[in-house]
Amino acid sequence: MQINFDEEVLSHSSVEPVVVKFSATWCAPCKTLEPKLRKVIGDRIRLVELDIEEHLVEAQRFNVRSVPLTIAFVNGEQVAAFNGDKPESWLANFIEEVLSK
Repeated sequence: MQINFDEEVLSHSSVEPVVVKFSATWCAPCKTLEPKLRKVIGDRIRLVELDIEEHLVEAQRFNVRSVPLTIAFVNGEQVAAFNGDKPESWLANFIEEVLSK
């Protein structure tokens, strides 16, 4: 699914942060991260998932070298990021940090 990244992430006008997960269909860690991330985020943060093969421009723009790469944005500004899969408790701390910004 194609999205307008600038419009839906960087210019996101609501108060809620946006978390972008860069992934690929062939990536096993991407598949294990996704349900944990969704559980921890709930409805508190907007989650946008981008397949790097479908969103080459955005993957290049954010210098994606490996997947999964997860980046959090608040008011259109990147505030936090991490690579790889993480335990649910680590993800919960990450999301709380993003929400506090």
